[in-house]
Amino acid sequence: IRPCNQSQNTANSRKSAGKTSCYKGVSWVKARAKWKAEIMVNGKHIFLGHYEDELTAAAVYAAYAISIFGDFAFCEPRVI
Repeated sequence: IRPCNQSQNTANSRKSAGKTSCYKGVSWVKARAKWKAEIMVNGKHIFLGHYEDELTAAAVYAAYAISIFGDFAFCEPRVI
């Protein structure tokens, strides 16, 4: 166990159940027929873009999460 604040603890959590994607920070946008990447930083949603495929959106989320949260970022191992 390592000391952390609430933001770091949340960043290190897994994705919520029942979402359209198996990756954290990625969801399907039916109206655009594309995958959306989004991350929450300091209580604010940051839009990372729409992508043709789910894995690209997950990779964008992972790169951004690592740059912001460092070791506390939770990313799927098959994306990095």
